[in-house]
Amino acid sequence: MSIDFAIKPVSPSTPGHNADGAAVEQKKTEARVEAKKDIHPKKVDRAATEVQILLKRLNTELRLEVKKDSRDVVVKIVDPDTQTVIRQIPSEEILSIRERMTELIGVLFKTET
Repeated sequence: MSIDFAIKPVSPSTPGHNADGAAVEQKKTEARVEAKKDIHPKKVDRAATEVQILLKRLNTELRLEVKKDSRDVVVKIVDPDTQTVIRQIPSEEILSIRERMTELIGVLFKTET
């Protein structure tokens, strides 16, 4: 089993794009989302194992972490020899922006009790 991790470009809407075309595209998107919900956990485990094997060949590790305070899932690709983070999704900058925005929302929308 292989999983396609390719990133595909999104085509911008064209001037001739009508509402019927948008409705058809919406239905196709909904069908894809429904199909993804039916993935069996064993298939997910198998795919994760295959990704781990591929990354081992590249001398990297994949780590998934959940931030306790924000409950964000962070994906890190790490060099196993030096423990250096090669890539992180979302980045530390994005995580700090989210944290700051959450603080600001609390200040802006403070409710009186």
